[in-house]
Amino acid sequence: MKFHKVELHSHTIHSDAVHTTEELLQSAKDKELDWLAITDHNTISAFEDIDGKATVNLIKGVEMTTLFGHFLTLGYQSNQQPMDWTLIDRSNIHAVFQQMKKQGLLIGIAHPFDIGSPYCTGCRWQYVLQSLQYVDFIEVWNSEDPHHTLASEDSIAKWTQLLNSGIEMAATCGRDWHHSNTTKAPAFLHVRANEAATEQDILTSVQLGRSYMTIAPLIDMHVNDGWTIGDRVNKKEVQTLEVQVQLQNANHVHKVRIESNLGDILETGEIDFKSIVSQDQKQQLTWLRVSAFDQEMNRILLTNPIYFE
Repeated sequence: MKFHKVELHSHTIHSDAVHTTEELLQSAKDKELDWLAITDHNTISAFEDIDGKATVNLIKGVEMTTLFGHFLTLGYQSNQQPMDWTLIDRSNIHAVFQQMKKQGLLIGIAHPFDIGSPYCTGCRWQYVLQSLQYVDFIEVWNSEDPHHTLASEDSIAKWTQLLNSGIEMAATCGRDWHHSNTTKAPAFLHVRANEAATEQDILTSVQLGRSYMTIAPLIDMHVNDGWTIGDRVNKKEVQTLEVQVQLQNANHVHKVRIESNLGDILETGEIDFKSIVSQDQKQQLTWLRVSAFDQEMNRILLTNPIYFE
């Protein structure tokens, strides 16, 4: 197993980006990405530009761009076409998601708390879903410098609320990549999968939350030397829970927190440490994750949880 560097949200001139498909692929190579999802708005036509010699592993995707919300759909096969976005509205969104899941697609809500109309129609999520059973992930970090935006903090807060209610929803980040001429810091998703992972392996790991989001630091995180990000732990099988965290490329890390459904279990200035979960905490624990913060206490790393039952 290894962590693959992944971008799940990008655009080309086939929708509203500045760069061509070829330029996007070259930028992905320059960023040393392992996997890139091209997710133009309501079209997969960018893939007609690719001659089979891409230098990065590709995921065929679409950002379904509707009047009441945007959502990423990933995993289109060669003979699949995206649904007509004009047929999607508040009355049928649940049935649309159900149909897309039957087609084998991964579904994720994009930038749910971005500014909406009239600045960006549909950017802010306005659908009332019958349930979340067909939603695989929520994009809690969007665009460049996501750690500086209130929309990201709102998205993380909503995701935390879902986790606390017992919904094991995966979180992702998306550069929403429209151009590469920037001095801002992009975040990338690091996804744990087999070293020789297939597209389906990557999508399954994204769905199960076997990933973390980072501006720069890298993390090795375990419970009891075995379980790691995205794993499910039966508390009856262990007497003591010990969380082990080791960060690399951590020059800008000022604080590290172990966060959980019980609140913050630990805050430390160390980047290599172990922490024992108390027996009282263990009884009530349902999930925990790790966040790292810079000197200004901006979050620059965020893991998906380890779950406990």
